[in-house]
Amino acid sequence: MTAFRQRLTKKWWEEILPQVASYLSPVVLDEISRGNKEESAKRLERASVCNMLEYDSAIDDLAIVYLGRIQIPRKAEADAYHVAYASYVPQKN
Repeated sequence: MTAFRQRLTKKWWEEILPQVASYLSPVVLDEISRGNKEESAKRLERASVCNMLEYDSAIDDLAIVYLGRIQIPRKAEADAYHVAYASYVPQKN
């Protein structure tokens, strides 16, 4: 199953990503930085075309709410941050 997910992810990066405006959170950047150094470097290179989402302390607040209300297990805490970044809309001054 892991090999299948890796192939699917690679296909997404190569075929879908060039067709869309994409954004990465610092959480994703941290995740793709892990693991085999060569593979990590490839992931980071591919990700360099993405826009970076900026951190806001409201992201932490949202993630805490999601951890409690959606009952995301603590071991999957990063998933709450993925959802928080995806759903956060910055307030305009």
